Amino acid sequence: MTSDLNARIEGRVWTWRDPGPLAQFRDSQYSISGVQCLTDYPGRRPLSAGITDSKTRHELPDPTELVEGEFAKSKTTRTRILEAAIGCLAETGYSATSTNSVATAAGITRAALLYHFPSRGALIEAVIQYVTRRRVEMQEEYARELPRDEQYPVRAIDRLWEQVNSREFWAFTELSVAARTSKNLARMFKPAMEAFDRSRREMALKLAQPHIINEPGFDLRWDISRFLMEGLAQQDGITFNREQRVRELFGFLKLLYTDKRLDAVFAHVVQGGQKDA
Repeated sequence: MTSDLNARIEGRVWTWRDPGPLAQFRDSQYSISGVQCLTDYPGRRPLSAGITDSKTRHELPDPTELVEGEFAKSKTTRTRILEAAIGCLAETGYSATSTNSVATAAGITRAALLYHFPSRGALIEAVIQYVTRRRVEMQEEYARELPRDEQYPVRAIDRLWEQVNSREFWAFTELSVAARTSKNLARMFKPAMEAFDRSRREMALKLAQPHIINEPGFDLRWDISRFLMEGLAQQDGITFNREQRVRELFGFLKLLYTDKRLDAVFAHVVQGGQKDA
C-alpha cells in the first residue's frame, strides 16, 4: 500500500511516496514540468554555529557575498539566480543550462543576470561553489536534527538517502558528469568535490560516538554507504524484484554499523589495504 507523508527538508515541503523501502521525493514548490526550473524560493533558515557547523563550509567561497558598495538586495538577487540555476541543472541538465534559461527561471532579465555573473562560465563557477555549500549545509541540518546516540549511524543512512534524492544532489551530479570531459569545468569542480568529501568526514567524526570512530574501517563504512546510495540513485539500475533488492541493500548498509561480527572483516580489509599501499 502506498503511503504519503510530508517532510520538511531544506525549507520546503516534500511529499514522501513510499512504494516500499525506496523513498521518492517530490518538491511541491519545485516544478519539473515545462521550461520552468524554479517556481518559488521561500528562503533558507539561518544556520547556527556549534558541533554541527562545518569548518569546511566556511572555507568555501560564498558567491552571494556582497562586495563593497553593493546594495543588500544584490545578495538576494544572486541567491535567487543560483537557486534557479540549481533547478535548471537538476531538471534540464548541464548542456541546456544557459544564462537565458536561468534568467527566465529566476524571473529576471538576462541583462540583470549578467550584471552579477558576466558569462555562462562565471555563472557555472558560482553555482559549483553555491551548490557545494548547500550540500554541506544539508549535512549540517540533518546532523543537528538526529540524536547522537547508538542509532545515529542507522538514522543517518535514511537521511543520506533523502539527500541523494534532492535537486542539489542532481545539480552536483550534472556538474560532475560534465566535468569528466571538460578540462575547464574539471578545474573548477575538483576543489568543490574535495571540499564536500572533507566536510562529509568532518561531520561524521563530530557526530559519531568515540567507540564507533575507533571501530575498524570507519571511513570505509561511510564510503560504502555514500557511494552505494549515490550509484543507486544515479543509475536506477534495479529493474526486477526492485522492492526486495532495495530493501536488502538498505538492510546491508545498516548492518555495517550494528553487526559487530563485521569488525573482523573490516579490520582485515583495512590492514590489507595498508600493506598494499
